[in-house]
Amino acid sequence: MDKICPICKKTFHVKPSRNKKQHCCSISCGRIMRSERWKKEGNPRWKGGVYLCGGRFWVKKEGHPRANIRGYISRSLLVAERKEGRNINKKEVIHHINGNPSDDRPENLMVITQSEHAFLHGVLLNPQVRESCRLRQLGVPLSNSHKQKISQALKGKSFSVSHKDKLKKAWKKRHEFSF
Repeated sequence: MDKICPICKKTFHVKPSRNKKQHCCSISCGRIMRSERWKKEGNPRWKGGVYLCGGRFWVKKEGHPRANIRGYISRSLLVAERKEGRNINKKEVIHHINGNPSDDRPENLMVITQSEHAFLHGVLLNPQVRESCRLRQLGVPLSNSHKQKISQALKGKSFSVSHKDKLKKAWKKRHEFSF
């Protein structure tokens, strides 16, 4: 049986037993065909350039300045860049307000510096502050003792006044939380 090679367009002979399996005239044309077929959409495992790893979604975005060696970038970074209208530099971090790294809604993302992010998680990991945040979300007003505990927890942190003011403003805006 004669077939036409889809790569080089040559006519070649195929044994009847190999008719369904042999599509190309040679091994080199077969390699080209397989490499073309298995790229992106041709691969049965292709998910449109998006995959989930470590609780974060990664998107294929070749040529982006923050893309990794495989050409993928965190989806939260892309959403934050679109929200801010600029590129996010390497000294800035994307903070997920609700703590879920796969929730990339623009209202859930906050662009802050690495030091602010460390401070933020230091405050959130403090059980007294976390309990106060929970009570606030439930609508329970904070007592003066709770407010004093929070201010004591923040006293040990060594940040400049303007830095603290920025964080307080961001927290008040995002969480309706008063210090």
